[in-house]
Amino acid sequence: MQVTIVERPVGDNASPYIIAEVGSNHDGEKETALQLINECASAGANAVKFQRFTAETIVVDDREAVANPDDSLYQAFLENELPAEWLPDLRAAADDAGIELLLTPFSVESTAEIAEYVPAFKIASASLSHHKLLRRVAGYGKPIILSTGMHSGAEIAEAVDVITSAGVDGLILLHCVSDYPTDIDDANVRAVATLRDRFEVISGYSD
Repeated sequence: MQVTIVERPVGDNASPYIIAEVGSNHDGEKETALQLINECASAGANAVKFQRFTAETIVVDDREAVANPDDSLYQAFLENELPAEWLPDLRAAADDAGIELLLTPFSVESTAEIAEYVPAFKIASASLSHHKLLRRVAGYGKPIILSTGMHSGAEIAEAVDVITSAGVDGLILLHCVSDYPTDIDDANVRAVATLRDRFEVISGYSD
């Protein structure tokens, strides 16, 4: 089994496809995001991944409910948003650095915003049971890299069915332990083979 991401084979008989996770570690600074793209390319990664979310679509606004603003989860997400206006420059920087740009959408709206800039979608484990989002992502016909996190086998099977029923045959499942950093005793890397064999897809590991 193989999936092609911009002429790069991923899967059986292919070298590992390494995705460097930036997430929201740009701290809301565009220049930091651009610098991290170059650092990830220099480190030899095949792709660099960011998260595209807005605070209002991912958490409840708790700013008036907390005594200390530093305790506000909403404020933390707000300060670490990746604005849609950055996307053209991030893609250009990735192209210049010779690395693929991947983005994780956390809403149907953000999916539409990032679609033209990515060769594949990376879906967070928290969104595995968000079937409306999965259907929207699948509608673009691009490869989907889906982390499994704390979901059960039955929930993973439902997500696989949602995606494949939409006609996507480029699905990659990633075994993911929702504990960062993951203790080696909890990594359970044999689950990578379990995902591959049970769902007949390319599988990998996310940490």
